[in-house]
Amino acid sequence: MPQAKKADFRPLRERMAEQAREAPQTFAWFMQHALFDPAEGYYGAGRARVGREGDFLTSVRPAFSRLLLWQFAEMWEHLGRPTDFTIVEQGAHEGDFAGGILQAAETDRPDFFSSMIYLIHEPNARWRERQRRTLHFWGEKVRWCEQQLPEFVGVHFSNELLDCMPVRLVRFERGEWKELHVVWRAERFELLALPCEVPRHLPACPVDGYTTELPLHTGDWVRGVAAALQCGFVLIADYGRDRQSYYSPERTAGTLRGFSGHRRITALEQILAEPGSIDITADVEFTSLVEAAVAAGLHLLGQTDQHHFLIGVGQPEFARLEAHAAQMQTFLRSYQALIHPGIMGSAFQFLCLQKNAPFALRGFAYA
Repeated sequence: MPQAKKADFRPLRERMAEQAREAPQTFAWFMQHALFDPAEGYYGAGRARVGREGDFLTSVRPAFSRLLLWQFAEMWEHLGRPTDFTIVEQGAHEGDFAGGILQAAETDRPDFFSSMIYLIHEPNARWRERQRRTLHFWGEKVRWCEQQLPEFVGVHFSNELLDCMPVRLVRFERGEWKELHVVWRAERFELLALPCEVPRHLPACPVDGYTTELPLHTGDWVRGVAAALQCGFVLIADYGRDRQSYYSPERTAGTLRGFSGHRRITALEQILAEPGSIDITADVEFTSLVEAAVAAGLHLLGQTDQHHFLIGVGQPEFARLEAHAAQMQTFLRSYQALIHPGIMGSAFQFLCLQKNAPFALRGFAYA
């Protein structure tokens, strides 16, 4: 069998090197190009690989889709069962989660399925084509939005979207805060620390070398979603923590890391080495996100980890599966992996915001 052609990351590296040679560039600039360059970026060029043969694992599997379907159906019921309830998904990757939602809705909740519109917000043409191949069976039930979201009633859902948004990288050196910039020297990318102003909520006098991230685009993102949502919910699943924990003086190395072949990369020189070849991610700082959301007209409904969220969602629904013993056993095996604190149960956080929908949801019953 012929071997797959190895991806060539040199064109992106050379284009980025040219800019970084002329003037220092922010780390957010580096992350934006490395991940989202349309020709050679890790996500932009469609190189992101998920699963056991890829670079990282996610929660997306049939059991996860079925559990989220139950939560979406409860949202629909709270809103009075509108006939145009829209599920907006952003960061849909290959479309597997969407397919799982549609299959579960048709099987478990045909009443909800008939009222449901599935809208994928995807500006990248490569990913839209992959999603269409995955979801062609569902025809007009699935729609796509390439740029600005239209007004909608329903829920906006994202899973591991915000942790890939570019961040500023700052470090405390010799009594002052500096922002880390990227320069091209000696045929490689290096970091250059330049004085900067930072938010007041960072530690006043951390240890020398304390490094952390500052969100750059999450506020703009949530403002855009809030403007489009007329009535309903914003449900976010991602790695993250509140501000106090995020900027704790004891957490001296920040949360930035890369992933390649399920190998976690934390050394900055390795992350800089081959832009476009690896995933780059940082935890979400949820406090700033919620503050921006509230300022945009949304309200915090609840926050909890995946363990407690999926227990709250799943508990009332297990009776539906008890009549199908084999199906129940398969579902429970996946469910146990999803809620296990040592696997994914404690790592992921679920955050829900609402607009004109102040209802209690099952997913936050144990928050």
